[in-house]
Amino acid sequence: MPKRSNDFQKLVLLINACLQKSGQVNESVLLIDNTTGEKREVDIVLSSSIADYAVNISVEVIDRKRKADVQWVEQMYAKHCTLSTNKLVLVSRHGFYEPALKKAAFYGIEAITFDEALETDWDLAIRMLSNGFFEITTFHYICSVECAALPINKAFNPIALNTTIFLPDQDNQTNFENMIQSFLNGPFVKEFLYLQVNKTNEHNFVLVYTPPIGTYILDENQVQMPILELSVKLEIDHKKTPITYSIGRYGEKKILLGSSSMSKKCLYFVLIKKDETNVEGLLYDENGIRQLKLSRASSIA
Repeated sequence: MPKRSNDFQKLVLLINACLQKSGQVNESVLLIDNTTGEKREVDIVLSSSIADYAVNISVEVIDRKRKADVQWVEQMYAKHCTLSTNKLVLVSRHGFYEPALKKAAFYGIEAITFDEALETDWDLAIRMLSNGFFEITTFHYICSVECAALPINKAFNPIALNTTIFLPDQDNQTNFENMIQSFLNGPFVKEFLYLQVNKTNEHNFVLVYTPPIGTYILDENQVQMPILELSVKLEIDHKKTPITYSIGRYGEKKILLGSSSMSKKCLYFVLIKKDETNVEGLLYDENGIRQLKLSRASSIA
């Protein structure tokens, strides 16, 4: 059965994925009706376990031009009475009529409205999206290393990123993936790379690093091989996509959500303001769902 989804449902999926601290968040899930044995589609299901018991929070989404009415609340309640739903959440883009809210409260259903344009002075969002483009920067890299060995030095080109690196402190280990990420996340490194990409349109770089004496890896015979030089071939994929977005609240959470303004471009994103300094988010595009990180340069990496 094909997934019946829409833009608003995609955004609600991303919001709940951001808010879910554990478990899984899935879209267009088929739950079994306990009375008929039929499969019923649920827009979004948040699954987790408590004391070895499975718990399902089902989310149904409606995107009409008017508020959700009491009939829709009753329909969703009747539908989920015979499904494995432990908690039902109803989300309406344009809110609920008062009788619908009262009915939801009576049934123990959480009714959530996405209130748009409540905080248009959110500085972070304005800085990031003031030019009307969503910038995505992806780093691709291949790592090679030269090690001291007898009778001649040995080169690994490339070397597996999960290879363990033993640092001079005998109790401290890492791997090439973590070492490269630590370097890229260092002060001003990404900002410098962004600047080069934007100014020169250069996307390929080579980073060379000489680690401290006493840094080594193990060969296939578990013999120590001191690392003499680490080389990283870095390719930066930097894309700009025109977007439309809105700022508001989802329940009690401050959020920013948006999508590509290009009709054939699949891109949805959500940013949730955790506190005054921390923002977390998710991106959904043709490559799937990815975590978003805000850099000092107000880009997304």
